[in-house]
Amino acid sequence: MDEYGKNEILFSEAIGVCRVSEILNLSSNKKDYIRYYLLISVFDRNKSSYIPVSSHHVLLRPLITVEEAHNRENAENLSMQEKQEIEYVLQKDRKEQTDV
Repeated sequence: MDEYGKNEILFSEAIGVCRVSEILNLSSNKKDYIRYYLLISVFDRNKSSYIPVSSHHVLLRPLITVEEAHNRENAENLSMQEKQEIEYVLQKDRKEQTDV
């Protein structure tokens, strides 16, 4: 399982495109600590999710590439989160193109 760093942008099946806001040690019994990602949605800062760093059951992955985004941007049956991922990747690419 990949580990992600603080401020890394990734895709979570739970909240879509998100940023790793924090990596925390949380415990229910003050003895056994478990590391969690605090993920904050890029599109809705009120959406957040705590996901264990290891042994999580939620899909976490790097964002798709610009090429994949272009190939999928007109696809049908995409979830809202997948559409937002495509939009995010393409907007970021356009911004990088104009900053050059």
